[in-house]
Amino acid sequence: QVGVEIEGSDSIHSRNTAGVLSYGPYVTLKKGFYEFKVTYSATNGGGDEIPGQSQLGYVSQNRWSSYKKHEFEPGENNTHSSHLTITAENNDKSWELLTLFNGEGSLEIIQLDVLKLMPESEHEDR
Repeated sequence: QVGVEIEGSDSIHSRNTAGVLSYGPYVTLKKGFYEFKVTYSATNGGGDEIPGQSQLGYVSQNRWSSYKKHEFEPGENNTHSSHLTITAENNDKSWELLTLFNGEGSLEIIQLDVLKLMPESEHEDR
């Protein structure tokens, strides 16, 4: 077991085991612009190695395909966003965000948001 939920906490905390810390949601998105936003805290294991990474990707025909990767930098309450444009060519895919832990240091996934963004042309002038 790579991650645990600590009593009184809504986040997933790593243990000293490398592997997939969290995954999901499996979501099929309609045409538009989206942001997958993950809030996390991380420490490295004493070396220069990163504690883990996130991978935004999709499942299609029972096969995982990575779309974007991001390395988690050490720090408290860090936020990373991956942006995604859904078109007619990719609106049938089941998207997810994997978080991977390398087994050194610590990684806590505090929150994951999937947000639909308005295109610039739809913003009102202020």
